[in-house]
Amino acid sequence: MPETTARGLRYPTGDESPDWPGDFDRLAGDINAIMPSVASGIVRIQPTQGGVPASANISFPPGLFQSAPYIIANARTTVPGTVLGASAGSDSATAGRIFVNRTNTGWTDAWWSAWERGGGLNTRDWSKPQYDGTSGTVARPTQFLNSLQAAIRAGLVRVDAGLVDVSHGANQVGSAHVKFTEGRFTGNPHVFTIPNSTVPGVVLPTTAAGATAEGADIYVMRSTSGSTGVYWVALELRSTASLWTPGGPADLPGIFREFAERSGEEIPRVDAGIASINPIANQPTAAHIEFEPGLFTQPPVVIGTAGTSAIGTSVKGVGVVQITPSGADMYLLRTNTGTTSVRWIAVQP
Repeated sequence: MPETTARGLRYPTGDESPDWPGDFDRLAGDINAIMPSVASGIVRIQPTQGGVPASANISFPPGLFQSAPYIIANARTTVPGTVLGASAGSDSATAGRIFVNRTNTGWTDAWWSAWERGGGLNTRDWSKPQYDGTSGTVARPTQFLNSLQAAIRAGLVRVDAGLVDVSHGANQVGSAHVKFTEGRFTGNPHVFTIPNSTVPGVVLPTTAAGATAEGADIYVMRSTSGSTGVYWVALELRSTASLWTPGGPADLPGIFREFAERSGEEIPRVDAGIASINPIANQPTAAHIEFEPGLFTQPPVVIGTAGTSAIGTSVKGVGVVQITPSGADMYLLRTNTGTTSVRWIAVQP
């Protein structure tokens, strides 16, 4: 029987006869099950009228998603209050729609990211081992490990996340700079935020700007003075992580073990879903979300985006509190009682 890493990736032991095609197929299948499918981008939107949501379509890479992914969105701006928020909707396996609302008609950039649990290798080509009849194998482990590593790198997402306290005056914009883990990003990541708050509406939708490979600025505006916690997630597609050490001893089980363990370390722990909230008009209303049992070893960072075209009008914002390794409470403020979906992702880098 094969050994299994902490994340369920199987690899052969030294006591087994080599089963190269089977070993590779099992390892790739296990990686595919824990590796999320992710698309991300920036869209520029110009409202035609202040205070009225405007939107733009987004498209996903062909074949990346098997079903409609979970989309999160965040305005890239230094002026929360002028920008009333971003949201997502009308999504399918091939396309989605991003909404932005602001008090004037200025162009607004919005980061967006779409997630599907698992399937991260489905659309990535890698060379599988083949046997040449009865003359023996023509498979070379190094060749196929490198091919599998390239496919994993192409689908991996680099992730950093955290919680920052932002000080502010009443009805004034406050900001705080967050530093990313050194060496985590090679370019400018996309940044998503949500207030650690039970009172969205009092806290306007939080924003981020000025993202570089080293850090970003997080912005808050609320009607009272003090300090507001903001959860943030930064992500960059693709990775150059080394998943195994070429040139070592010809120890196939040991190589498989190294590859499996490093893959488990590099692939972020991610869950995603939809919270359906039946709001009480003009009162923050909560719904509890639950994560995949055993997925997280510590409280993850949770980001949520309202799935609505009414951002900044009847839908005032979302917040998240009480995050544990098993779940969290998602809050929504809406001026009427329309049932509203909140798309969320939970990430443990």
